[in-house]
Amino acid sequence: NKQTFSVTGLNEIHLEQKSGSVYWRLYPPSQTEVESVYAVGKLTVLPAPPPTLLLPAKEAAYFYKNVPPSIRFLWRGNEIASSYLLEVADNPAMTNPKFKKSVTMESLSVPDLTAGNWYWRVTPHYLTAVENEPTASETFSFKIEERNILPEPEALYPQSIADTAN
Repeated sequence: NKQTFSVTGLNEIHLEQKSGSVYWRLYPPSQTEVESVYAVGKLTVLPAPPPTLLLPAKEAAYFYKNVPPSIRFLWRGNEIASSYLLEVADNPAMTNPKFKKSVTMESLSVPDLTAGNWYWRVTPHYLTAVENEPTASETFSFKIEERNILPEPEALYPQSIADTAN
């Protein structure tokens, strides 16, 4: 996929490139590329999609009777992120987050959230050069409710499958 560009009078050029390696060379227009090369190089473009949020799921609900639960946050990041910023706020605009922490893993438990509606997102951070600001994940919401009577547990599988009485 060889491409040639004339860059007369320019100090830089911007090109759209899919992930992978790109080899380049710069030479004067009066000479062939074999005769006189000014500069050569290679750059690698890596995909850096925003994190995918897993837990708490979108619009999840947590219930407690006396002690608020510890909420586990789990997401799928990307291979080149060096760390992630987890933010939890009480508003969908994520202004003035109640919890904000930079972590190197893709999971964290937070014990200090009280009853209410909560919103969360994750922003990756990179050690390498990034052309644009890192893209944060979408924002998920969940709620924590205090109840005097907790809901009955739900069976997650039919009884006939796991009948071990005998």
